[in-house]
Amino acid sequence: MNNNQDQGFTLLELLVALAIIGILSAITTPLVLWANKPLQNATYQAAGIFSQGRSRAIATTSSIRIQPDPSDPDHSLIVEASDTRSCDPNTTQLTGAVPTTGNQLTVVSTNGFAAGDRLKVGDDETENVVLTTDSSTSVLTLGQPLGTSQASGEAVEIISTWTSDKTFFQEDMTLPDTVTIASNLNNWVLCFDSRGIASVSDDTGITTDDLEITLISEQSAKEGKITVFQGGLIDSVVIQPKPEVVVASASDTGTSTSDDSSSGTGSDSSSTGGGSDSATSSEDDASTEADDTSTDPEASTETETSTEPDDTSTEPEAIAEETEYELDNGVVVTVDDSSPIPPDPDPEPATTDPEPAATDPEPAATDITPPDNTSPDDEEPQTYEEKLVVYREWLDDNEYYQSLVEGTQTVDRDSEPYKNFITELIEKLTWLYS
Repeated sequence: MNNNQDQGFTLLELLVALAIIGILSAITTPLVLWANKPLQNATYQAAGIFSQGRSRAIATTSSIRIQPDPSDPDHSLIVEASDTRSCDPNTTQLTGAVPTTGNQLTVVSTNGFAAGDRLKVGDDETENVVLTTDSSTSVLTLGQPLGTSQASGEAVEIISTWTSDKTFFQEDMTLPDTVTIASNLNNWVLCFDSRGIASVSDDTGITTDDLEITLISEQSAKEGKITVFQGGLIDSVVIQPKPEVVVASASDTGTSTSDDSSSGTGSDSSSTGGGSDSATSSEDDASTEADDTSTDPEASTETETSTEPDDTSTEPEAIAEETEYELDNGVVVTVDDSSPIPPDPDPEPATTDPEPAATDPEPAATDITPPDNTSPDDEEPQTYEEKLVVYREWLDDNEYYQSLVEGTQTVDRDSEPYKNFITELIEKLTWLYS
């Protein structure tokens, strides 16, 4: 009897272990990827701060401003909220004197003022809270008497108080240590008013330039760029800068070029030293042959003449279904497909005269085979008029054609004389119009 206990793991235990490992991997993988991309994370983080600040300003109908943290301007931001709706507090002037006990301020314009705004009238800024506004009469009514007398023309402006917005946590405002913040403006301040419209200021005050935030990574050559436009639109992107192109100076370029040229010349001369004479002689022979061919008129004439038999030796194509030929003296001959064309009993091959050799000063002339009805001693006609004379002579000498003209014989398409005549006629017409 075997009393040994089983050792190892069961299949169920292995499956459970694999399932636990898979769950932990699914949880930890995004965290690892997040930690390995500090620049991309910082870009999304900063863009999210700007977007959330704009949404916060619209939701609370109060202005929100964002700027670098003075204690750590390269890695951290701060977000502050105001009790006013405008980023730039409105300012107006009194149009009439106000006594100490008065609580109504007649001003130039009430635009931009609202109930709840705290005012500074002249040099008095103690508990001057707007109760109501009347745009028709341009009167601002305070919740209590002014307490001091102010003359006409004194400034009336909104007092803005900026406090840290508690909805943003400090750890959310801090970027990774390997990423630094840079900008196109010095000491920039981004403010969103109660309508979400952005305004940007720097050392010189309110500016019309868009705010460009550049996030620089110490671990890679990439950069994150965030642009906040004046209207409030926010755009963010991660940029891979182009590699720098090193341009050599003119002196270095000239030196390297001369070195390459000298080395190339040496290699060419060494590699072609043995065969330079033969190559030169071959080129001289080729150029001499070209000169002889171009300057010798007889050679060019014979070359053109030798190409003529190619046209005259063209075989007649298939006859159309019905073709009528009108011969002299009003005789009309009709040809159709039922009359095949017999082959030429003695075809003469096309003569091709080779090009004259360059060393032959006078190339031999090429004889052109004349038609069957001409003697070998006669030269072949070249013009249409000369060919027409030969064609008419052939008709006059053809017995079958003369019998048709004289009426002593009728046209019989099945007869051998008719077929032979049609075959010769087609050959003559082809030669005549070639």
